Amino acid sequence: MPEVSISIVSHLQIQLVRVLLDDLEQSCGGDSIEVVLTINVPEPHELELEDYGFPIKLVHNITPKGFGENHNAAFQVATGDYFCVLNP
Repeated sequence: MPEVSISIVSHLQIQLVRVLLDDLEQSCGGDSIEVVLTINVPEPHELELEDYGFPIKLVHNITPKGFGENHNAAFQVATGDYFCVLNP
């Protein structure tokens, strides 16, 4: 079980998300974190989620949600001891 679950929500910001995931990989990869990435509005992405050294759970919203609702939904699937919200 990861120590920290990190919730990231993308609103057509996948390029910023990629940079953030790369930074997380360099800073704290391994079993200590997991990422719950929510795609709030449809956007193309070519992220290779399995290339990162930590698990990434991908959530696609059918309709856009607000800040709190997105992170509350991520909290429901998070398994870490701690929960962190990061903006891209």
